[in-house]
Amino acid sequence: MSENEDERFKALAHPLRRALLSEMSDSGRSLAHLVRRTGASPSRISNHLRLMEQAQLVRTRKRGRGRIYQLRKEGLQQVLAFLKGLLGED
Repeated sequence: MSENEDERFKALAHPLRRALLSEMSDSGRSLAHLVRRTGASPSRISNHLRLMEQAQLVRTRKRGRGRIYQLRKEGLQQVLAFLKGLLGED
């Protein structure tokens, strides 16, 4: 397993990070939206988002003074491909 794959699985291991991923969409979500939906503090969510961005599961884009966080499908597809390989699926 490569270092990036290790980072992705580590990122997926935490329940709050999985909840954040579930809240995101193609169009993205703001930090305020993620705080409202999860009840976690902005700083806690920001730390988790930063880790997921490093693991290439999330991308960030600026919108005005804020940021929008959206799923990075390529990273999730690589996780899925690894799991399918374990199951012998193509």
